Amino acid sequence: MASLPLQNKKVFITRAEKQSEDFIFQVLKYGGEPVALPLIAFKAATLTEEQQQLLHKASTYDWLIFTSANGIDFFFEQLESKNIEPDFSSNKIAVVGEKTHKALSKYGLTATIMPREFVAEGLVYTFKEYDMKNQKVLYVKGNLSRGVIPEQVRLLGANVDELTAYETYCPTSSERLTELLSTSIDVFTFTSPSTVQNFVRLLDGENWKKWIDSAVICCIGPITKAAAENVGLNPKIVPTTYTIESLVHEIVMYYNHKEEVK
Repeated sequence: MASLPLQNKKVFITRAEKQSEDFIFQVLKYGGEPVALPLIAFKAATLTEEQQQLLHKASTYDWLIFTSANGIDFFFEQLESKNIEPDFSSNKIAVVGEKTHKALSKYGLTATIMPREFVAEGLVYTFKEYDMKNQKVLYVKGNLSRGVIPEQVRLLGANVDELTAYETYCPTSSERLTELLSTSIDVFTFTSPSTVQNFVRLLDGENWKKWIDSAVICCIGPITKAAAENVGLNPKIVPTTYTIESLVHEIVMYYNHKEEVK
């Protein structure tokens, strides 16, 4: 029987613990050994009085913008914690990516727009098809979100308020990371700039490149790739569709090709 493409390959998974289950399953399906150590985690943000006011009037905006499933889940968690039950049936909603759209559907809502490219720049481009002058927009974000969307939507004439619904942090210790890296990882996967930055921060003072020199570096999309290159990593795999399924598919294709050229 032919061996599976990721057989005997250790794949390092840095996603948040609650979001890594499907990634682990995909790696196992192709015969790989998942090594899961979350370098990112999320928690509800503590809202200021001003931010609470934004939450209370959320249903009065013309547009709601969500760029991640986390943003949606924590937004509705914040509403529930404040006993706010708004009616969003008349709001227009913009999302970035299929996973974000799927998360929105859990709350009985459907996105008005979802760009073809699952990045902030793709959403901004899509907004140019709409008359945004004097539109009231609520941009729901995490504390480390980039400022591309609110800045560019304001340039289209909209009035944008920003609500920080959740915070990102690193749940892992330096000791745990160095312990795992000493086990010879074949594939490193990074699924956000924060996972890259936390990886390097936790290994500050270590000669960490010795652990990854012969490994395959993978990034889920161009923003994460740029963060990786900025710290001296050289990503070999970046899928054109920014999903876990596409990332695993590209890893499998990489090893299949290596087998073919032997």
